[in-house]
Amino acid sequence: MLTLLVDLNAADAHPDLNRVVELAQVFKANQQPFTLMTAKAAPDLQFMLHQVGLDTVPLYAYMTSC
Repeated sequence: MLTLLVDLNAADAHPDLNRVVELAQVFKANQQPFTLMTAKAAPDLQFMLHQVGLDTVPLYAYMTSC
């Protein structure tokens, strides 16, 4: 299984133009198993994933402390 590191934030006007999102959409369309991981805390990340049809994909957050 592949894990894709998605990097979306509130400044992204069109999350569907993100290359990782495009790749994830190809994997989903071809029914290939994959997960998404993010290293940033975006308050509207779940909404952005919903906009591009990836809201049902498992999402893991990797947060580091300073």
